[in-house]
Order: sequence, then structure tokens, then C-alpha cells
Amino acid sequence: MINKIYITFLLFITTVTATMAAAGIFRTEININNVNYVMYDNNTVQGTNGSTISGSPFANAASIILNGGFNKTFKDGGAGNICSGVLAYRVYLVGSTPPAFTDINLPFVSNDGGNNNQTWGTTGANISLPNSTGDYRIDFFYRATGSNSNSSACNETFFQSNSSNNFTLLYSVQAPLPVIFSSFNVVPEGQTVKIDWATAQEINNAYFEVDRSKDLQTWENVAQKEGAGNSKTGKNYSITDFNPQKGTNYYRLTQVDADGTRSMFPRLRSAVLEVNPDIVLYPNPSDEVVRLSGINEDANVTIMDMTGALKLEKKVTRNDNTVKISTLAAGTYVLRVQDETATKIMKIVVNK
Repeated sequence: MINKIYITFLLFITTVTATMAAAGIFRTEININNVNYVMYDNNTVQGTNGSTISGSPFANAASIILNGGFNKTFKDGGAGNICSGVLAYRVYLVGSTPPAFTDINLPFVSNDGGNNNQTWGTTGANISLPNSTGDYRIDFFYRATGSNSNSSACNETFFQSNSSNNFTLLYSVQAPLPVIFSSFNVVPEGQTVKIDWATAQEINNAYFEVDRSKDLQTWENVAQKEGAGNSKTGKNYSITDFNPQKGTNYYRLTQVDADGTRSMFPRLRSAVLEVNPDIVLYPNPSDEVVRLSGINEDANVTIMDMTGALKLEKKVTRNDNTVKISTLAAGTYVLRVQDETATKIMKIVVNK
């Protein structure tokens, strides 16, 4: 996979307002990702060194578009001659040894009215970058060749800079995530938990792991699910945990690359299984006593009013499953059945 900087030079005409001597470069511009940068203007390197390309940092393989620029030269009153225009560039990792500049020859495009000014430009030049991650620096300068006399000689070089004052832009390349997750959900279904997730992209994805924990300390593998390998389209996955524990179950989702590299979905998910889904409260409404059928073990029962204030508390068992509510005023209450691992909540209506 290659990152490319696509260069398409568009020509801009700028009126010269100063009287120049002999010949040389008057103004240069580039336009990167629809942001215009003046590199050099009227003998002055512009204060754009160290600029960051708009949109940085870029995801790996994203394009950086240079979609405009020119090299404007002058030959004062016919006393000078310009023979060529060149854009020189180099691209390298910040902190590494800068490479030599590469020249892009800019063919002559047009004269600027009667001012003896010229524009030089080209199209279709491509700069390819490696796909390794890091912070990059691009150095530019424009150069022209010609003569300060009115001869046809091309034995002099006019340039903005080719040293520490190069026009410089910085940007970052980030490695693509091996997997881009769209969702991760867990839903209790009776005494099982359905676990599903979706991806928007997969790169070298071997498989997924789903783990479960009761205390967020000890994790148990629930299942492995084969990944799509490489995919740029959305994929959906689903498994069922047939052995969740009572109470709260925490789940984590991990993706494993073909080379064994692991990355985890950034958030855990949880599902709560009731003490016993078969517990039934009856009669309801009632005015004296309610009973809880389906109790398999000791459990605590608490009754609260709708503001959360505790009104009654009792331990119930399979053999003693009654709760007296005669002391409660008429109204709607919340009854909670709780054992060591889980909770079931029901509404109860007291009639008088």
C-alpha cells in the first residue's frame, strides 16, 4: 500500500507592482488540500516554514493533494532572459537525514501581459511515499535559469532557497487500524446471553475472542470467531454464551491479527441474569400477604416505595415464601428479590 501526494499545478497570475532589475523569480505559490500557500514573494521567503498541512494527521494510505501552484519569473524591460522553471522537493521522516532534492521541470505556460513576467507550470507529477507511520517533512523551493543580460544565454540560476530557508510543510501518517469496530452489544435471553458485534473494516484479521468475567479480575474464554481477513465492507458477527453466571456478567472483545498482534474493543459490556426468571409474585394486587413461587435458595426481599424509601425487609426460602404487607399503605411499591449473586425487581400493588 502506498501513500501518494498527487501534484496538479494550476496557474495563478499576479500583477507585478515593483520595478525589478535584470531577471529572476518574483512569486511562487502552492495549493495543498485547497489551502493556498505563498512560498516566495518580491524577494522575501514567506513566514510559512513549519506549517502543518491542513487535515494532518492523515490515516495511512490517505492522499495529500497538491492542487495548485506556479513559478512566476521576471525579465525587466527585456534586459534579462529566463529559460526554465523548476520545482525542487524532498520528503523525509522528521529527525532523519534529508535526502537530495528531486526536480520537477516546469514548462513555460504564458507571458503576463506586457510586464515581461512569465508563469511556469506542469501537471501529472506524482510523489510516492512509503506506508510506514511517522511524522514527515516536505521541503520545497523553486528555481529558474537564465541570464541577467538580454542574450539568449541560460548560464545563471535564480532561486528562492535551497538551504535552511526552504518552504517547509509538516504532516503525520498514522497506521490504519487492523479492525474498525462499528458496534459491540450483549443482550440477556433467558438463561443465555447473545453477543454480537460488527466491523466496518478488517486488515489481516485472523479471529476474535470473547471473554467473560464475574469480578473483572478473572476472565474465561467464551468463544473464538474467525475474522474476515481483509475486508473493506461491513461484517456482522454473533455468538451465544450458554453458560453465563447468575448476576452481572462482564464481556470483553479482542481482535487478533494473523501475526498474533492483539487489540481490544475499548469498552466492556455487561449483562445481568436474574436470580430465577421463574419466580412469580402472587397475588398482585394484594392487601395482606404476597407469596413468591419458584424460590430455589435463600433470598432477601425488600419493599420500597416509589421514592426509594425502604418500607419492609424479610428473608424468604422455598419453604417460607410469604411476605406480610398489611402494614403498608395503599399504593404501588417496588419489591426486590436478591440472593448472593443477582437481583430481580418487580412492582407490587397494595390495596386497602
